Amino acid sequence: MKVEKPGFFKWEHYPSVTPPELQQAQVGVHPVVVVGAGPVGLTLALTLAQQEIPVVMLEARDQVSDSSRTLAVARRSVQVMDRLGVSAAFREKAITRERNYVYHGRQLIHSAPYEQSVAEKHPDISVLQQPWTEKVLLDAVLENELIDLRWLNAVTAVNVEDQDQDQSILTVSSPQGEYLLKAQYVIAADGARGQVRRSLGLAYEEIGDGVLQRNFIICDFEMPSDLPIARRLWISPPYKPNSAVILHRQPFNTWRLDYALDDGEDIEEAMKPEVVARNVRQQLQLMDIPDSEEFKLVWISSYRPMSRSLPCYRQKSVFFVGDAAHQTPIFGGRGMNQGMLDAANLGWKLGMVMNGVANPDLLDSYDTERRPLIIQNLKDIGLATLCMTAPTRGASLMRQAAFDLLPTERFVLDLVDAFNANKSECLFADQVNETGHTALPGYPLPDCRLEQGAQTIYLHDLLKPHGFTSLYFSANGQLPEGLQSETDKLQAIFPRYFRHETVALDKASANTPKVAYLQEGERLGLQEGTWLLVRPDGYIKARSEKPLGQDINQALHVALGN
Repeated sequence: MKVEKPGFFKWEHYPSVTPPELQQAQVGVHPVVVVGAGPVGLTLALTLAQQEIPVVMLEARDQVSDSSRTLAVARRSVQVMDRLGVSAAFREKAITRERNYVYHGRQLIHSAPYEQSVAEKHPDISVLQQPWTEKVLLDAVLENELIDLRWLNAVTAVNVEDQDQDQSILTVSSPQGEYLLKAQYVIAADGARGQVRRSLGLAYEEIGDGVLQRNFIICDFEMPSDLPIARRLWISPPYKPNSAVILHRQPFNTWRLDYALDDGEDIEEAMKPEVVARNVRQQLQLMDIPDSEEFKLVWISSYRPMSRSLPCYRQKSVFFVGDAAHQTPIFGGRGMNQGMLDAANLGWKLGMVMNGVANPDLLDSYDTERRPLIIQNLKDIGLATLCMTAPTRGASLMRQAAFDLLPTERFVLDLVDAFNANKSECLFADQVNETGHTALPGYPLPDCRLEQGAQTIYLHDLLKPHGFTSLYFSANGQLPEGLQSETDKLQAIFPRYFRHETVALDKASANTPKVAYLQEGERLGLQEGTWLLVRPDGYIKARSEKPLGQDINQALHVALGN
């Protein structure tokens, strides 16, 4: 058995072009340099360029990711792509995960559907190999004239110590030679081993105890099948009684098998294709799949789950996003998805600050909003991670007890399956929600179906790209006095760069958009006169049931950091 070339993607190698810094005697300070052209870096570059901010991107490779990597793309990530205008291309390739299955040995003990609410435009989880997600973003980046993407340009050093708060100097190695690059802001999207973090001497903090000590094997194999699209978790399968095994179905007849190694198991031996193939074969036999020999191995890798974060996601003029800022265990699919939300949060703030619309102090809120939320997410899946890794004798005993209880005690699911763990989204960890809905400040705006004449659209379709949106709900579609005038004042101050849309939603008249079903309106807690101010990243900034002009004015200025 050997590892063969994957068939789900055809990789293109991109040429390196001589940088201007090696062609001209002097080049000025670039507004923004993004280091790393993975999904998070591409998202940030596109977000800034669509706000008319020029961006230089530095990528050490000459292609997109060379393996399937992150498969599960959460709804919030697809909403980010929606606002960037690339979600349609993503959805063409992605498949929708239907159910989550949990087995104990050979017995199916739990089955639950992924959320498929008719109120939401996008499914809870879409599945697509990471090179395709990157390609969708990359195509838009390459078409944008404000983005200078430099392949095979690797950062070797970053200097902010002797510079002003608003400038950094990067040393860059390219095929044409080494050069210096000056930037007003640097965004490190270069991953956990990134040179930006190491150049600045920054270390991760461990969140939780002991999740580093167990090796996992992850492999892709190709095999045609008509099995339902799902995530399947086996606890104590017969061929690995001390372990847990996860099987994912991907697009293009590709599958992923993910399993932990036993204590003392040699990693080099475990990664041999014939050893991995034996485990795949036993897994297929466990599922009673005929022709269990008819599969093709296309990728083998190993990993150790990490649960860590930088102490701060900003260092003077340098910002850290994605894996460069934090590492989350692979369980529950939060790594790339949280990185996309980092990009959405920082992107609009940096764009508005650089365009002179927002106060520079607003940039500090990137760290104060995102880092606590990341820490909470790491804690949310902490028990499942501890159970999956079992790094100590005590954890091993806990895991065995959980495995034994699993067939009869459903509460144990939260200990063994990160899919069941909470997914924190609120920006205010101490906020107590007693309303029964999440259309509150600090929460992402829930989606909702709307009818506009004979057309069905969604609430998120009405959000202003890279701008604020005021949503006002009434019985006649009329705006309250002061709502439009207050936003017009800001528009007059910043005629080009202040982006704001006011949308009146009528719950009764067919002549204007209206909430299609009352139960969908109730999930937002709507009533006559409800006003929501939605940020460019889809989060609700303010809410009022009977807004006055000064309420709207204050909310807009607070949103801009004033």
